[in-house]
Amino acid sequence: MIKHLMAQGDYVAIENGLLVIKPASGKPVPTDWLKSEGDALIAQILDCTDTPAYQYTHHTTAVEPKYSSDRLTLWFRSASTDSNVLIHFNVDLTRKRDSSKHKAGGKLPEGKFIPRKNSKFVQWWQRLKLTKPRYISEYHEKLHLLKPPLFTGTTELAKNHQVRFQDKKIELLSVTYEDIKFSVTRRDLIGNSSVNHRGLIGTGHRVEITGPPVNAMVTDDSEYVSDLVRLKNNAIRATYKGTVSTPPEQQTTDEWLAAYKSTV
Repeated sequence: MIKHLMAQGDYVAIENGLLVIKPASGKPVPTDWLKSEGDALIAQILDCTDTPAYQYTHHTTAVEPKYSSDRLTLWFRSASTDSNVLIHFNVDLTRKRDSSKHKAGGKLPEGKFIPRKNSKFVQWWQRLKLTKPRYISEYHEKLHLLKPPLFTGTTELAKNHQVRFQDKKIELLSVTYEDIKFSVTRRDLIGNSSVNHRGLIGTGHRVEITGPPVNAMVTDDSEYVSDLVRLKNNAIRATYKGTVSTPPEQQTTDEWLAAYKSTV
């Protein structure tokens, strides 16, 4: 898929953790195609460039009586191995002031936490340029913003045998157009290899997802995709009357084009 897009002159990259397409054809992006193929396209990019990537899944909190701070753990999933990778931050899990319903020192509800001002967590959040909560006690309500993008970082094995990000360094993933083009040209394997980024799409190239691809984005100046992709999308939606034995979603590019032409 990625090889065909680049052959058409389309710009494809991963920028700030999101898929960016800047096509050259001037044709509208088929929403159905982006919905069904976005994650598969990302998986192909990760596969052909040998790029490790991680997706945020959830968070947990824990009281640490042996230390001066309690702990927030953010859980990420490796797109290549489907294994968990963690990052820990020091936070407070107790109330800092009295209110009409609660007293200072009381335990916060499960999942809630209060990072300290200028803590490593707050600094990391600022580097990501994510929306800040109204109050420092409401960061738990903004953690969903970590789910759309992909992240990258160096991992290490901790003493408890858990895999974590080294030195709490985890950033938004970027894979340039030049890197993708070089890898595609060098390896010449897109469309034939078995993608192993199970964290994104399982074990195959094509997936059906119920909502918009969580890692796909079309920018204001990239509202189009190549004619080849448009024809693929039309071929999927066309009515087949016994002319094609293979289901459209399982066909190769050449089969899609042939099927499309047979319906017009």
